[in-house]
Amino acid sequence: MKIIALIICMVCFVININAQHKIFLRIYNNGHRFAKGFYVGAKDSSILLTLGKDTFEINYRQIGFIKTRRTIGHDILVTTAIAAPAGAIIGLITYKKPEPADPLTNFFNDVTDIGAGGSAFAGFLLGAVAGTLIGSINGAVKHKEKFIVNGIYENWNNIKLKLQQLYTSS
Repeated sequence: MKIIALIICMVCFVININAQHKIFLRIYNNGHRFAKGFYVGAKDSSILLTLGKDTFEINYRQIGFIKTRRTIGHDILVTTAIAAPAGAIIGLITYKKPEPADPLTNFFNDVTDIGAGGSAFAGFLLGAVAGTLIGSINGAVKHKEKFIVNGIYENWNNIKLKLQQLYTSS
């Protein structure tokens, strides 16, 4: 029962960590991503993004389309990176050395005992599988939007207003 409670707590923790507080955008032109970053704001004819310490401005004429949020691969990587070590810790904590038995009647107790390290490794594997599943589900159900600009000012103006609404609501 403790293991189930720990797994449920781990799932909730992973989902909360993975919640996105800023708007991450991927900017494409001719079907290829050429810029990515967090939305800072928009000017009359350009969008402002930040990534790390760099802030850069992209003119709407260079934009084919804009996708919100990160890819599903990122979700899988983040949740697996959190759940796998957590599973290893749970496996290590819950390990219990088997009681010594009569060697004549129960030979396999010592043979099948994988030890604390093996228990941690098994927890790591189960956590990795759980993280992959949670990341896949999380990435699949996230509402991602695609805004088509194609260098047209009217499209850019409408999208700029939508992005500003998204930014102020998050």
